[in-house]
Amino acid sequence: MSGSSAGSQFSRVLAYPRKSESAGPTFAYVGLFSLIGSCKLNDIDPRAYLTHVLAHIADHKVNRIDELLPWNVADRLHKSPDPPIGAT
Repeated sequence: MSGSSAGSQFSRVLAYPRKSESAGPTFAYVGLFSLIGSCKLNDIDPRAYLTHVLAHIADHKVNRIDELLPWNVADRLHKSPDPPIGAT
């Protein structure tokens, strides 16, 4: 994706909800897609990120909550490289 901006890469990650869905689920989807997109842009497994946040948020000071954002924990949660094809 050379020459692509982060914004255009992010828009490829998003899948917009259908018009027939109510506003409540739509906002939930937007939050979920935003989280997944932020994780992918920071090369983090979304499930690992959510697990990390849920494990640490209860003991985290509210005025330092930004420390749990994906780009601030990326160095600890980077995806492991995919194993080579045929590796066991």
